[in-house]
Amino acid sequence: MELMARFGIPLALSLAFVSRLAWGGAAFGGMGGVGVGIADPSGDLSVNPATAAADLRSEEGVVRVGMSWERLTFAGNAYNRIPGQKTVSTFTVARNMGWSFVTPALVESDGRIGFGSWPVFGRGLDMNEALDMSLPLRPGLPMLKDVFTQSTTGTTELKQRESLDVVGAVWIQPIGARLSQFAVGAGYASLSSFGSVRVAATEPVHQNQYSLAHVVSHRDLTGPALMAGFFYRPLKEGSVGVGVLYTGKMNGKIWGQSEGGPVYTDTMSRPAQLRLGLGGFFSMFQGLNVAVDVEYSGENRSPARTLFAGTSAAYSASEYSDATFALRAGLEYQLRFWDFDIPVRTGFFTCPDPLPANTSGLGADSVSDFRPVSFKQDVTGVTFGTGWSSKGLRADVALMWLMVTTHVRLRNAVGFVDSGDVRSSLGAVGSVALVFKKTPLE
Repeated sequence: MELMARFGIPLALSLAFVSRLAWGGAAFGGMGGVGVGIADPSGDLSVNPATAAADLRSEEGVVRVGMSWERLTFAGNAYNRIPGQKTVSTFTVARNMGWSFVTPALVESDGRIGFGSWPVFGRGLDMNEALDMSLPLRPGLPMLKDVFTQSTTGTTELKQRESLDVVGAVWIQPIGARLSQFAVGAGYASLSSFGSVRVAATEPVHQNQYSLAHVVSHRDLTGPALMAGFFYRPLKEGSVGVGVLYTGKMNGKIWGQSEGGPVYTDTMSRPAQLRLGLGGFFSMFQGLNVAVDVEYSGENRSPARTLFAGTSAAYSASEYSDATFALRAGLEYQLRFWDFDIPVRTGFFTCPDPLPANTSGLGADSVSDFRPVSFKQDVTGVTFGTGWSSKGLRADVALMWLMVTTHVRLRNAVGFVDSGDVRSSLGAVGSVALVFKKTPLE
């Protein structure tokens, strides 16, 4: 049912009409993610639901879909504590799929319904690292280099994904001669994460391969979400907006399995969290638009507890995050032709990871201790975008130059140290939107 809501519905809608996503969605991606204070035919619920219909006539509605692609690099260590053996792994992620649909006015007061599905936060890490052969397979056993031949080498493959998504609906109501409007609504928040660690050794002479460990974990947490937004445009050349997203306490299950053994199951929860966005837009002169917004994500904290207690997979974990501020700013210049427009955009954005660095990482003393690691992934980006719009149809695309800091905390002989550095990477976002009109009844 959830997969249908996330992917089946937007695919079906795109066939008939054909949004934007969290820190992308091309129209806003090309503006550096700006969207709180901007209202245009491709306005979207995930930024500020009150802007989604600010420029629509009462008989018009809009549908929008979009996604992003990014090429990321991790440079550091996660399990191998030998100095000088830094891992450099490059991987691609396709994420931030989102869609939204806003109906034409349903009542005489021009009130309408908007609904959609969008990502709030997401991150990923893929890594192939040389295995530290001075570790034992399990505590108390000989080191791996003493068990295998001297030429035997090992690898550790780590794959992780985490995303927080919301499916929701809002009521959008214009007020004050359409100079402003507000939106309120509710939704369903879903936090999903997956992690796997595969450790293998290879004896190069005879090409013998040995599986040393294979650990998989998965968790699904769900909870309620409340949304609200306000948009005010006192002048044609300027507007301001406020968007609020409150995700309530999320509950669910976590599963873990090691080497094809029993599947361990436990329950866990994540505290409620408040996100608040504030932004503004103004035209410097005809065709040149400037916008800035700031998004605040509040901290959430819960005490540490032991998961899978009483089993060989037991470990201590806590669910909390720090408060963060994300900044987005952009410029847009509209090139206007006879029956179509081509925008030229550039923008800047930050996307800080709320996971505290002092809780990230793993201090494994043996291969059997390897688990998917906690990691921190901060992103700073510069975007360059363009598009095309004519008669209600709008397509947008933007290229992103990203500075990505992905790091973990690694335990060595001295103590815990940060591992990972800043790497330059590339990405792209794209979206398509269509404004449609309801057909009057004969």
